[in-house]
Amino acid sequence: MGKLVLRPKQVNKTTGCGPIYITYFVCGKTIEKSTGIIIPDSSWNAVSRKVVSHKDSSRLNGEINEIKRNLDEKFAKYPGIMTPEIARRILNGQQVYGLEDPNEIDFVQYTLDNQRRRYEIHDIGYSVLYNSILAIERFRKFLANTKGEGFISLSSMSISVIDEYKTHRLKEICSDTLNKELAPLKFAISYGVQNGLMDIRKFGDLDDIYIKKERSYNGDKSPEVSNIHYLSHEQMAAFIKLYPTVKFDRTREIMDMFLFSFYACGLRISDIATLEWSHIDFERQMMTKILVKGKNCHEVTLNERAMEILDRWKKKNYSKRFVFNLLPDDFVFSDKQNQELCDKCAILSKLIPCNYHIDPRI
Repeated sequence: MGKLVLRPKQVNKTTGCGPIYITYFVCGKTIEKSTGIIIPDSSWNAVSRKVVSHKDSSRLNGEINEIKRNLDEKFAKYPGIMTPEIARRILNGQQVYGLEDPNEIDFVQYTLDNQRRRYEIHDIGYSVLYNSILAIERFRKFLANTKGEGFISLSSMSISVIDEYKTHRLKEICSDTLNKELAPLKFAISYGVQNGLMDIRKFGDLDDIYIKKERSYNGDKSPEVSNIHYLSHEQMAAFIKLYPTVKFDRTREIMDMFLFSFYACGLRISDIATLEWSHIDFERQMMTKILVKGKNCHEVTLNERAMEILDRWKKKNYSKRFVFNLLPDDFVFSDKQNQELCDKCAILSKLIPCNYHIDPRI
């Protein structure tokens, strides 16, 4: 619910008059807009939030209460997660999805705003947002080239449009890359269905939007792009046998990171870099860590081989904080928007040398 206020700092010192604002408190931020009604400071009662001792008190109170009632109704009707950006759009009279006719809402803009809203509430990081915007703009360009305009309403979107786009893009990119480009479109459709703006019958199973891949490894030197590659038991055993024979200690350390990732049920390299000693319970032989990408808790019991690697690195005494010494002990993780990308770049810069050890025979 909004509040009507007259701010002393906004009062003109010469005339003694100031504008009445309507304010909303959203996610720790005050979002406000002037009602356009200006009165003398002495005519405003800050307790009752009404115009008093004014010749037009009744009319002015009626006008500001009508403005407040209309805005409060829009806030109450909004079906999604309220954010400061959504609040500003409502106050400024801009298009807000969930309050308008689906026939008039542009799906492309809806998808862009959806991703920006996810970023604003920290559901995705900056790099995901950046890549999503590029993918969505490619979809807009496809619509412009094939439909004559880069606009398609929420009610007009269907699986057939997605299928046409997939056929077009597969001429230029592989299925894995295309699935990443389709992710923001799928999320927007799912969100639109949940909020009653799109008809699920036009899409069926939303997972069908993606191109399904055959998850197998056939051992060929040049497997098809659609196949996902796995090491066989024999190949993994051969890799482990190379450990004592490699030339450089640093190569062995990189192998330690790979093997620990394997023993810890599959850690991304970003999680190897950010693994801290505080995440390891040596007594219980347990690792508990919030994963960098999914932000979910990864808890796994470590086998003897994983513990041997940890014991080995404990004796190295490289870092008091990070297990594999890929980041400085004073490295600071931050949720600030401008710092988030810098943190990720700092992590990646530490990992680039790992690529030089990809062949353990070096």
